[in-house]
Amino acid sequence: MFGTGSGAMGRHTKSGGYLVDWNKVRTFVVPDLENFTKKLGPYVSRKTPIVMKKNATTN
Repeated sequence: MFGTGSGAMGRHTKSGGYLVDWNKVRTFVVPDLENFTKKLGPYVSRKTPIVMKKNATTN
């Protein structure tokens, strides 16, 4: 019920240290943008219309 929801990335040792399990560490793969010529914009445009969710119980 409490916590950050991030999960453990390793384990505690008997001597009080922490052993990182690198298979559990999150990594991000970033594309090579060295020769990228287009201008990057926002992921979602501010002009995108807001779509309201329809309630499932409404007929």
